[in-house]
Amino acid sequence: MTGRRLSIALCTYNGEAYLAEQLGSIAAQRRLPDELIVCDDRSNDGTLGILDAFARNSSFPVHIHENAANVGSNKNFEKAILLCTGDIIALADQDDFWLPEKLSRIADAFDGNPHAGVVFSNAAVVDRNLNPLGITLWERFEFTRKRKRQFDSGNAWRVLLDRQMVTGATMAFRKGFTDKIVPFPSSWIHDAWIAFIMSLCAEMVYIDEPLVQYREHPGQQLGARRKKAVLTARAVFGDNSGLYVREFRRYSQGHRRLKKLRGTLPDYDGKIKAIRDRVVYYYSRSHMPKEKRKRVFAVAANLCSLRYHRYSNGFLSAAKDLFLN
Repeated sequence: MTGRRLSIALCTYNGEAYLAEQLGSIAAQRRLPDELIVCDDRSNDGTLGILDAFARNSSFPVHIHENAANVGSNKNFEKAILLCTGDIIALADQDDFWLPEKLSRIADAFDGNPHAGVVFSNAAVVDRNLNPLGITLWERFEFTRKRKRQFDSGNAWRVLLDRQMVTGATMAFRKGFTDKIVPFPSSWIHDAWIAFIMSLCAEMVYIDEPLVQYREHPGQQLGARRKKAVLTARAVFGDNSGLYVREFRRYSQGHRRLKKLRGTLPDYDGKIKAIRDRVVYYYSRSHMPKEKRKRVFAVAANLCSLRYHRYSNGFLSAAKDLFLN
């Protein structure tokens, strides 16, 4: 990555159990970062001591910022990203382990794809002791050949409308897009939001190999466990009104941000229409009339527009709204 600086944004909170290993894997990179920005969210264990010791002996600049109050992971990552000065920003979790070629492969991918806004890789899922669990993140997320072809054809945003495929621990993006992704909205997790907005703005390049050991352990805040997409009894018969409200909020926030980016995005009309369609769908499902006979019009509208089939379980979902909830 000739002439381009690479920053790492690392967020910590009570991470003493695994932080030293993660820092060691960063120090062992074949392509070292130009800076490591760390934002600590009021840790009360040995995290800051580990960071201070690492910074004193690091061969690259390490800047440690302690939050005045606990702000949560979203705001902490937002702060770390804004403090980065590099042209490329790689996100890091405190409990993973990077393979030595991670940053060099990311740098090469950006060099080979000048229009890429995001580069991300696969990751091997491991236990707390870094023992492989025999599965990768992409297998968990069902990042199939078909979905990869959609990414290759410039339709990553359509994939990411349906499900998150890009984990922050494997992601790097160009700093020039920062003003489009911050501030992070409250209803989104930071990495899902970054990937979603970036998929609307720029090309996304994936590296088809694991470059991170993604550690699963009882103490992690967010994991990558994903249930298989099967029709469970709860999905068909249960009360999912809370889910509909959450999805309505998420896509409403996405819709509002996209409107602010008008004039800067390719195929803006198609993208805004697709997101608005989801807003309408989740609004209608979260605001069904209590009186059964009044629901007919809302259910009919979602059936005729094929929203039930695109976003849920087709006629089963229509019948659920009409007769069960």
